[in-house]
Amino acid sequence: MPATPQTYSAYECKKINRYSAVAATYGITPVQAYELSCAMRTAWETIAADWLEAAQYWGDDPYDFGERADQYIDEAAMIAEATLDSHAILTYGQCSESDLAWVYRNPNGTWRRDAIEMGAAVYRIR
Repeated sequence: MPATPQTYSAYECKKINRYSAVAATYGITPVQAYELSCAMRTAWETIAADWLEAAQYWGDDPYDFGERADQYIDEAAMIAEATLDSHAILTYGQCSESDLAWVYRNPNGTWRRDAIEMGAAVYRIR
């Protein structure tokens, strides 16, 4: 369902509608994808310094993408894991009044197994 000018500005509608393809892939709406992107960015702004410091403490350079199999393929994958695996979006990422529990659960109540993959795909859209 595309965003409409009744609920968002024309600028926001253009932004939201860019998420249509990734939203269809993961069975969410473009508005949900937009809200997830906002939540991840907001949470990352809050936790990034601590998260990167902890990674370096353990001897990893989190921005050294793809050198080893246990490293992230890109920044989006790293940020998705940092913000979604820890549920940081629920604590620090509220950009709207909407409940972000859908990120972790499918509409039928089962756990969403691809939440981090979905987050990385959403984060890659700029």
